Amino acid sequence: MEEKIIEEKSCGAVLYQVKDNVPNYLIVESRSGHISFSKGHVEDKETEWETACREICEETGIKEMSRIDGFRERFLCIKEKGSQKEIVYFLAEFREKEIRLQDGELVNYWLLPAEKALQKINTEEEREILRKADKLLREKNYE
Repeated sequence: MEEKIIEEKSCGAVLYQVKDNVPNYLIVESRSGHISFSKGHVEDKETEWETACREICEETGIKEMSRIDGFRERFLCIKEKGSQKEIVYFLAEFREKEIRLQDGELVNYWLLPAEKALQKINTEEEREILRKADKLLREKNYE
């Protein structure tokens, strides 16, 4: 059996703000209709976290994030021609009040509690990542 080669790698973060003692998650919609978390391709010799920060800033204007230790989730997705793409997500809190979506890249965003965010996200892998992130935050008494 032929092993699929990972041809792409993207990194991003499950971003949240606490409002009324409840984590609210930033969910974005790409122009292709994919609804999930902000992420993008690794460039040159960037670390995964550097990629996540750069892409989030480019896509949303968010510059300051506090990474939550102990959270790094990854999954592989199969692309059209059978190659694999690795996607890595971190968990981070942000404080900016204004989100500025990158023209041509993203078309919409929502800041929602986990239950509502789970209804918007359109892949099971990324819904599961949100469940894990939310569980970790609740265990750390963010609620």
